[in-house]
Amino acid sequence: MNMKLVPGKLDKDILSNRSREELESLILMLQGEVHDLRKQNLEKDMEIANLREINRMRLLEKYRPSSEQMASLFDELELYDLAQPVLEDEGRMTVSAHEKTRKQTEISSIPASTPVYDVYHTEGADESYTDDGIEYRRIEDEIVSKIAYVPQRVVVERHHYPKYRAVCAVEEGKETEIVMRSRSIDALAASPSFISYVAVSKYDDHLPLYRLSEILGRSGIRVSRQKMAGWLIKYMEALLPFSRFWDRTVFRQRFLAMDESPVKILDVLNAEGKPSSNCYMVFRRGSSYIAEERRTHVLISYKASIGRSSDELLDEYRRMEFPGYVMTDGLSGYDTIKKHCTCWVHAARPFKKMLKDSRKNGDAKRICIEVSSLFSIDEELRKELEDGIIGEDEFLAERKRRSLKIMEGIFAFCASLSLRYTPQSQMGKALAYIIDRQDTLRNYLEAVEATPSNNESERCAKAFATGRKNWLFSKAVDGADASAFFYSIIESAKANGIDPLLYTELICTEGPYCTAEEEMERLLPWNADLSGMMEECRKRNAAAPDKDRKDPYMLTGLRR
Repeated sequence: MNMKLVPGKLDKDILSNRSREELESLILMLQGEVHDLRKQNLEKDMEIANLREINRMRLLEKYRPSSEQMASLFDELELYDLAQPVLEDEGRMTVSAHEKTRKQTEISSIPASTPVYDVYHTEGADESYTDDGIEYRRIEDEIVSKIAYVPQRVVVERHHYPKYRAVCAVEEGKETEIVMRSRSIDALAASPSFISYVAVSKYDDHLPLYRLSEILGRSGIRVSRQKMAGWLIKYMEALLPFSRFWDRTVFRQRFLAMDESPVKILDVLNAEGKPSSNCYMVFRRGSSYIAEERRTHVLISYKASIGRSSDELLDEYRRMEFPGYVMTDGLSGYDTIKKHCTCWVHAARPFKKMLKDSRKNGDAKRICIEVSSLFSIDEELRKELEDGIIGEDEFLAERKRRSLKIMEGIFAFCASLSLRYTPQSQMGKALAYIIDRQDTLRNYLEAVEATPSNNESERCAKAFATGRKNWLFSKAVDGADASAFFYSIIESAKANGIDPLLYTELICTEGPYCTAEEEMERLLPWNADLSGMMEECRKRNAAAPDKDRKDPYMLTGLRR
């Protein structure tokens, strides 16, 4: 059938004169042309959509990450062109619509006491030379200071102990005696300075011992991870009396903050015979504000715990009969604390999550803004306290006056909102958390050491959790406590603004020989005198090799 279709020209008369076969062919031809037209329309629609998307992308502003995000978005070697010029100080700059703070860029520096080594490139230099017909005469040298790297350096300390021979006849092999204060560590082949270096590398720099062994090996210093672990354990055993004194002193402070983080201990098994998931590292941060010094003394203690029930978490708190206020998160195990402070960060966290999900949530936004003002008041008044503008009593009175007014507004607003939301909803649970803890949320106002949050204790947990990513688990509770003590020393040093490396060396040098609490008191961070450690460090830096020695020093076992 040869039929040309003309739109609108097919009527009943034309179709009635066609046979069944011709009509079927006509239908198939019409269906084919309809399919082709639909395909063309679809392609046109897709082309239009693509053009619209291209036009929309052209109108959008390109994404420009903030300076804080740069380091995580690019390899460090790509950041050279992105570096901002160094600013002399922090100030304010005026732009067309508003003012913004110009932050100080960190300036790299090297201490003035850094050794200097001169490298001369002047040998054979001419007194003058000619370039493009211009004569240049030599003047004073151009001196450029550059950072240089000296590979890992270890010094051998030769300790001299008195040696005696018995006057009377004795059994063979027992006629001499070496007098040492502590045989367990004095005979070790590792000095306190090296133990300090190993401990800080592992518990502050988060280097597993096998990596530290590899780093030392690049400089020809071959010390296995097993040997370093054995040395740490020996020093920890010698420091057990000091460790117990340390824990007691934490509970003698005026204010306490507590937190916990999971830890896997292989020797603690569950009912199925597998390592239990119910083990935790508990962090206690004791602090006392000293008005005469206008600063706060801080002591941190880490301790492994099997479970986080009230009995486990608060065992030492009850035995020590701690009388002061205690800041925690909302964990139910802490609910039996007598003077309990609840963290405002935990109270505001669900509302901040709602804002991330929906910026239009005005109720959550209002609560977050009100809570943030509590932190602003505390920071403002604490700065005046530290500068000596106001005293301790004035600080407490003014903070309470300004903060309680805001708190009562938050509590009233939450109570009114709770009538509009179901208790099972996200907003209902967040409101109930604040309403049920009104008293404990107010309590931080009674302690000068307390802030609205438990962030300081959270930072202790972060230091532990960062290291846990490298070593994953402990074998036994005692092993976890051994690591915990070195964490306690290092984090306490950092919290009091002293060098953790020198402070750990001081503890390892003097701590094992302390017998009275008065001696141990002198080693607490705020009493510690690090001048002796600095002098020992200077002597080690000036040490020279033994000219008469030809053989290497062999470390066979922990002692020799």
